[in-house]
Amino acid sequence: MRHTADGWWAEEAGFSPARPPLREPLDADLVIVGGGFTGLWTAWRALELDPACRIVLLERDRCGHGPSGRNGGFCKGLWMNLPALVAHHGDDGALAVAQACEDAVTAIGGWCRDEGVDAWFRTGGFLSVSTSPLLDPVHADTVAEARRLGVPDKAQALDPDATRSRFAGPAVRGGVLVPGATIQPARLVRALRDRLIDQGVALFEHSPALAVDEFSDRVLVRTVHGTVRAARAVLAAGPALGSTRPLRRRLTIGSSHAIVTEPVPDVLAHYGWTGGEAVVDRRTLLDYLRTTPDGRIVSGWGGGRPAAGARLHGPVWCDPAALDRAARHLLELMPEVRGRTIEQGWGGPIDISPSTLPSVVPLGPRVDAAYGFTGRGVGPTRLVGEILAARALGHADDRTRLPIVGPARGSVPPEPIRWLGATLVRAALIRKDDDEAAGRRAGAAERFVAGLPGRLGITVGR
Repeated sequence: MRHTADGWWAEEAGFSPARPPLREPLDADLVIVGGGFTGLWTAWRALELDPACRIVLLERDRCGHGPSGRNGGFCKGLWMNLPALVAHHGDDGALAVAQACEDAVTAIGGWCRDEGVDAWFRTGGFLSVSTSPLLDPVHADTVAEARRLGVPDKAQALDPDATRSRFAGPAVRGGVLVPGATIQPARLVRALRDRLIDQGVALFEHSPALAVDEFSDRVLVRTVHGTVRAARAVLAAGPALGSTRPLRRRLTIGSSHAIVTEPVPDVLAHYGWTGGEAVVDRRTLLDYLRTTPDGRIVSGWGGGRPAAGARLHGPVWCDPAALDRAARHLLELMPEVRGRTIEQGWGGPIDISPSTLPSVVPLGPRVDAAYGFTGRGVGPTRLVGEILAARALGHADDRTRLPIVGPARGSVPPEPIRWLGATLVRAALIRKDDDEAAGRRAGAAERFVAGLPGRLGITVGR
């Protein structure tokens, strides 16, 4: 299995010429730290609200090099997380957030159409499948909440026959279907980046922000060779935000890894998987699958090793054991893939909030941050970018009043307790997942350790 620092999505999309780093002092109306989806959508919306807005965007590497360009490409909302939304935001708040996220997914598809961007946007739905009697009840609460709240079409329980008509894996028992799409994330990043440059955004790559200082009348962002003085600042740096003092206790940095096969359209036809559905199993550290237009399968696993603090290096980007596990799970779900070539594997960090839900947090009168997408950011980042842009430019609307906006909630233990705890819980969850997938009840010790985060008010997985 080949591995590169960029990942298959970025290589397939191709690279635009790199932007030079910031090497001088600049003035701006808005400075954005982070060149992933959140930062790029924030810039796009800010220009829609005020075409004359002077925007500087700083990216520490290349735009999309982090999670935005190396995720699984599941472009969906938060309907599957409806129970968590209700628990944190109440019935009305949960419905408002979930619908706004679905609208954001639709808007991404519309943007690709209007801008002539072929980012492989395909609406096939998001299908959670059970492969064991012990996993059958998972997401039953999602279906029940959708019915209770009057939106049963947003989380549909499928019987075994209906599930297999979409994805006929030999172990599949039943499913839950929610709205969603798939996309080629690196193509979307590249298109957004290039269009923002064409519209006059001063975008600097290889320009990590070293300090963000807020004063009564401005924000000053310092890089290695330059500074930006702006009226407002948005921090949209994803997992890198875990190193900032205000958010140090708000994030855990995990990792996710994926592989891509050679084109196997005959295998997809064998399993009847031709509708473009994004597929996940029901393990806590879930396995995820999707297809590409030329018939490849991208298979990922969300259970990679946690990072110590916010140190984004080493196995967070490439863990051979995690890649092997992704390959093994693919064979378990689709045995007909055996003997076909796995062309490449890659990994990357994910920013995980205690609730696993995204948040927009004011860090001061002139500085907002967004974090906690927990591997589900491709769709919600569009919504969050709209919120951040509106707040930065003083445009209050229904989105800025959503309950995901406000003071930071929940916390995680300090280091090194956080890393030690996350490592122990991860090991227990892997054993528990494997036992339940095999139809065995996990041991008491595994269940106890796996349940520790919940006792601390921290949600893990799914």
